[in-house]
Amino acid sequence: MNNSRLLELFLCLSKKEIRDLRKFVNSPFHNQRQDVIELFEYLTRHAHSAKAEQLDKRLVFAFIYPKQAYEEKKMRYAMSFLYRAIQAFLSLQSYKADPLLSQKAMLQAMRQKGRKRLFETSLKAAEEELSAQRFQHPDYHLQAFLVQEEQYLFKASEQRGTHLGLEEASRQLDLFYIANKFKHAALAMAHQQVGQSDLNLDFLSPILEEVDQQEHYLKVPSVAVYYHCVKMMLVETALPHFAQLRSLMQVHQDRFPVQELRSLYIFALNFCIRRLNAQEGYFKREAFSIYQEGLDKGVFYDNGILSRFNYKNIVALGLGLEEYEWVAQFIENYKEYLDKEVKESTYHFNLALLHYKTLNYTEAMEHLQGIDTDDVLNNLNARRMLACIYYELEQLEPLYSLLDSFQNYIYRKQQLGYHKKHYLNFIKFMRKLLQKEQYSNLQLEKLKAEIIGTQDIVEKVWLLEKLA
Repeated sequence: MNNSRLLELFLCLSKKEIRDLRKFVNSPFHNQRQDVIELFEYLTRHAHSAKAEQLDKRLVFAFIYPKQAYEEKKMRYAMSFLYRAIQAFLSLQSYKADPLLSQKAMLQAMRQKGRKRLFETSLKAAEEELSAQRFQHPDYHLQAFLVQEEQYLFKASEQRGTHLGLEEASRQLDLFYIANKFKHAALAMAHQQVGQSDLNLDFLSPILEEVDQQEHYLKVPSVAVYYHCVKMMLVETALPHFAQLRSLMQVHQDRFPVQELRSLYIFALNFCIRRLNAQEGYFKREAFSIYQEGLDKGVFYDNGILSRFNYKNIVALGLGLEEYEWVAQFIENYKEYLDKEVKESTYHFNLALLHYKTLNYTEAMEHLQGIDTDDVLNNLNARRMLACIYYELEQLEPLYSLLDSFQNYIYRKQQLGYHKKHYLNFIKFMRKLLQKEQYSNLQLEKLKAEIIGTQDIVEKVWLLEKLA
């Protein structure tokens, strides 16, 4: 049973879900098999803390069917029935979490039974639920369409030969389609920009033309935000669309669930990063503001975890803007939101970076000792920072030794990808930098030009500063 789908699914359940599932499997409406109840109880007691032998099928079988000889087929049936019961339970929980789904189902049931008064009562309740919906992301319009469609189908069964109010159903379907087309196009373009996919956007042109000609579409938040996402990635004059997106994100932030907001913040951040890569320094402050807003809104958490990459990016942006006090507070305040497996190493690396940027080299070196050297990227970054510190402190013997071991480390490691060239170039130019006193002015200018012309390199700005 240890590698079964049943155990994998059961271990995903929270304590509250297990309590509710007990009621579910004990209800004759949902389950009429006593062996399923017994198997559930056994897993409740042993699944999370059991040793492998406690989950042996024969041992579990003996608990479910005392005094019976083991039957593999019978055991498989019990496991299968419980697995399907858990699936049904989770589906029901998801269904109950969306009031509109049950409202729509009731509308359908009353329509099919031809109960006009009860249908109209259900329709009123569904329309009130729609009006009370806080979120109006793309799927909201699908829900609105489904309600309107039920109204049309009911009227069509009573009155034939008229349009019977199809306009509103059609409008909601159009909004759902357009908003989702823009959303998925934006996601596809984002993947394309990092080289993860090829993309054909021919299908998008007529939709963009329609929205450009019919401006009323842009009064709908779910259409407008993704329209500007697409435009800022698609057209050369992208800045006005970025500004519109930022404005809409603030005005309509309460209309989108956190997961949807996260996508919008990521689109805006990616735009800033592309501009920063094009040497447009203004966007450093803009990206920093987006991160600050996102932290306040809680959009960067995934199951309560802030990724180490976001943590590092926020620190790097803050240090680049010399927001040292804010960064120090951020490093401390958000440490607890890091994944526990990388928490200490990420915390010490970013503290080391803060101390390095504020010229507290001794403190920086102390924190570098707290970095997990089994993490290759952490190791590369730590060695790079330590090399810069040794240079600043004029500790040349340790620096020469570090550069040798650093180079050997890079050659030993497999699958470094583009990082290999970036760091080997850093080591190469660091060695040349150490010889700068022996260079003529002409040789120094040539070295500067060589560094400037090298694309694949870390610490380019720092190297050029040291040659100045």
